[in-house]
Parts: sequence; C-alpha cells; structure tokens
Amino acid sequence: MPLRKLCNQIVRSLFGLRRSTRTRASATNALSGIADYLGQPIAMMLAAPFLLRHMGVSQFGLWILVCAAVGGGNTLTTGFGDAAMKYVSLARGEGDWPAVVNTVRSAMTINLFLGLLIGTSLWVVAPYTVHHVFKIDAKLHLPAIEALRVGSLMLLVRSVESVLISTLRAFEQYLPSVRINVISRCATIVVAMLVVARGGGVPTIMMASLMLSCMATLLQAQAVWRHGCPL
Repeated sequence: MPLRKLCNQIVRSLFGLRRSTRTRASATNALSGIADYLGQPIAMMLAAPFLLRHMGVSQFGLWILVCAAVGGGNTLTTGFGDAAMKYVSLARGEGDWPAVVNTVRSAMTINLFLGLLIGTSLWVVAPYTVHHVFKIDAKLHLPAIEALRVGSLMLLVRSVESVLISTLRAFEQYLPSVRINVISRCATIVVAMLVVARGGGVPTIMMASLMLSCMATLLQAQAVWRHGCPL
C-alpha cells in the first residue's frame, strides 16, 4: 500500500506540473536551448558529404576556416550580451522599464563598437592572414580575402544579434530567438548547397550568409519589440 500511495502521489504531482504554466514555459525554454545547440551541427553533418563532393576539400576547409574566424571574433562580444541578460532580468523583476531599455541600448552600443573594431581589424589583416598565417593555396588567396572581409561585416551584424538574443532570454523567451537562430543557420547551409551546386564559391556563400544574418537580426529585433522593449 505505501508504494501504491507513493506512485499515486508521483502521478498527481506530474499531472500538476503539466498544468503549471511556469513548468511548461521552463520545459519549452530547456528544449529550445537543446535545439539551439544541436540544430546547426546536425544540419552540417547531413550536408557535409554533398558540400565536400561539390566544393572539394580545399574550398570546404576555407569556408570552415572563415566561419571559425567570424565565430571567434563574435565570442569577444558575447560577454556584454550575457551581462545585458543579467541586468535586464534584474530590472524587469523590479518593474524598472527605463532601466531595461537603458541596459539594452548600452549593451547594443558597446557591442556595436566592439563589432566594428574587430570587424575592421579582420578586414585590414585579411590579406596578411591569408598569405602568412593560414598559408592558403595561392589559387584560393583572392576568394579567401573576399570571404574574410564579408565575414568581418557578418561579425558586426552578429554582435548586434547577440544582444537581442540575450534580451529575449532575459524575458524568459527562448523559443522565439532559438526558432529564428536555428532556421537562419540551417538556411545558410541549404543556401551553401545551392550555391556550390551551381558552381559558386566561398565568397558567394558568405554573401548569402551575410544577408541571412541581417534578416535574422531584424527578426530578433522585431521579437524584442513585441515583448515590450523599445530599442
């Protein structure tokens, strides 16, 4: 009997959690976080054979290298996005909406400055890194420089996007930002497949990726605005 009562209590607790709005919201945020981490890697694993077959190892490696350079530069700006999430959460909990707006705008200004600084640096040193740091094949020098310079523009866009994503998370809204993020990243891989199928190279892929990043950033801004935070 005690075991049966315990099982009944567990079942009742689970049904109670299922009816809880807070529990459903937390579960949605947790699943969204998992999807955010797994979406792009899974899409890349599925697309890699096709991309390698049409791009060749050299161009595929160049694309991954440029993406890594953009991601590494973007990492330097994500700390301010995390800080924005912390302070926006605190201000929102206290009902201090002017502080929420000021925090988001301050983080946006800092990230824009850092993104511009790092992006400009990447643009300037692109020829040097291609020739002397990465030691890329001579036939890929020009595409590599063009791709890195497009990547420097993408870095600026993503520095803004990181603040918007952190703001949505501070509002406990993971799903909108993850949905936009996963769709845009997966769309980038699909577009890359279309580009290489038509004989395009890494610079064309990066230009398409830049446009998709701009669209994703605008959608993130719209989501932030929809949740009552004017930018």
